[in-house]
Amino acid sequence: MTPVAQGATILLYMVDQGERVALQSRLESSDVNVRAIAGSEDIAALPAEHGAAPCFVEVRDGDESGLRIIRKLREAGFTRNIVVLSSNRDMECRMAARDAGADDYLATPIRNIDLQMRLARCLGAEVPPLPADGPAPPADGPAPPADGPAPPVDDPAVEVDTQATVLALEEARASTRAAHDEVDLMRRAVEAARLEIEFARADAQGARALAESKVQEMLENERRTRQLQSQAHTLIEVAEARQMASHREPARVPSVSGEERKSDVDELTRLLGPGPLQEHLDREYARSRRYGHALSVLFVDVDAFARYCKRHGSDAGDSALCLVADVLRAALRVPDIVARPGSDTFAILATDTSEEEALLLGNRLRQELAMESRHGSWPAVTVSIGIASAERISVSRASDLLEAASRAMSEAKKNGRDRCCIAMES
Repeated sequence: MTPVAQGATILLYMVDQGERVALQSRLESSDVNVRAIAGSEDIAALPAEHGAAPCFVEVRDGDESGLRIIRKLREAGFTRNIVVLSSNRDMECRMAARDAGADDYLATPIRNIDLQMRLARCLGAEVPPLPADGPAPPADGPAPPADGPAPPVDDPAVEVDTQATVLALEEARASTRAAHDEVDLMRRAVEAARLEIEFARADAQGARALAESKVQEMLENERRTRQLQSQAHTLIEVAEARQMASHREPARVPSVSGEERKSDVDELTRLLGPGPLQEHLDREYARSRRYGHALSVLFVDVDAFARYCKRHGSDAGDSALCLVADVLRAALRVPDIVARPGSDTFAILATDTSEEEALLLGNRLRQELAMESRHGSWPAVTVSIGIASAERISVSRASDLLEAASRAMSEAKKNGRDRCCIAMES
């Protein structure tokens, strides 16, 4: 550090004028100029060169003047060091001064050695030593002379300061323990809430699974009911036909050649051909309109079949067609009809089957075909399926329902193949 420049200024505010005069005398003995502040109105009259001057401000319990001085100094731009002069016992006053903008603290009564060190810190330079400390003055009494014997080691102010520090430490430790206990309780509460959420999720999943099983059971019961109704209507139709036939003369049965019977069944897949398919479709469509039964048509086409045969040969193509036919035949119910109307196309008449059920059936057929293809001796094949339901498509002929399913199959191919597509009302 360098010695204090001649003319360094210190701003001083104290509540008691006698104490201010005594402290001002001690400060001036250190070769510094002291400018006293009587009140907050004096701050506006301070010259600009005092803007960086350190400020010593006394703050007492129950007296707001010192806090107002600190705030005014900050508002006026005195941003260097604002040192609070306060008794060790006035903890709340010191905290209020810190909140008002104070930078440092100096306990009263002030010792010369403390005053010298604080001046050196504020001014950033060496300060000439002050006279030796005399006995500490009372908090509200007159200031003692600057010189005198040093205070004894067992000074009551030091003892009070130590006791206050110990009490503050104990209070801080107690507050820390209470905070730890509160955090521990909060952690336990969070863990309990997390467990409750997990239990609630498990209960919700169980309830959802139970509800889904109930819905599946209701759908299956409804499907069986429709099957029984369909069988009953079929028996009624047969009985009515027999009764009408008994009142008519026997008609001559035309002879059917072996070639005609042979064309009703596909030789490769042993499925029905296009002729029987159309007959069954006409009959089931008439029953659907008469009794209001559900009827769905699934049109199945082998994806990229021509390229498959060109790459792997005709034998592989025949095996692929037989595999598709076997999967379709095994997955269908007894009342359902499966046929092969084209070289690489198949048709399914799903009686008493809604559009939603037909979509589930189509996806199940694709999945089973994929599983069977992986175990075959030829490369795997996929299919695109178009679905047309009489409950959605308004048609006047049964063949129109098959054509709608064919158009839906074409849409499935356009969308990437190996998928199902539902026909919409055109």
